[in-house]
Amino acid sequence: MNEDKSHGFMVFWMFEGTPKNQHFPMEQMSLALNFMEMLRADPKFSFITFVSQNPQSVGKPGVSDKLPEDYSWSKQHRAGANSEKSIGIGAKSNGV
Repeated sequence: MNEDKSHGFMVFWMFEGTPKNQHFPMEQMSLALNFMEMLRADPKFSFITFVSQNPQSVGKPGVSDKLPEDYSWSKQHRAGANSEKSIGIGAKSNGV
């Protein structure tokens, strides 16, 4: 039987330099987390993480390029620099 892997949880890890993964359906999040804890208990495994793909997520997938009109955040602005000289997302003008 082929399992639908278009959504759910995917656990990733390294074992002796080889990347591995295991899929868990949406209703098995606890099993995925327990599996990760089992891997973490053994020093032979590294880079243990997981991602999810939820078909019930809110909104369209991806990142929007549209920012609110009053959005003016930038790293330099947060650090207290003059926003007139800031460059990057939210800057008044970054010359690009």
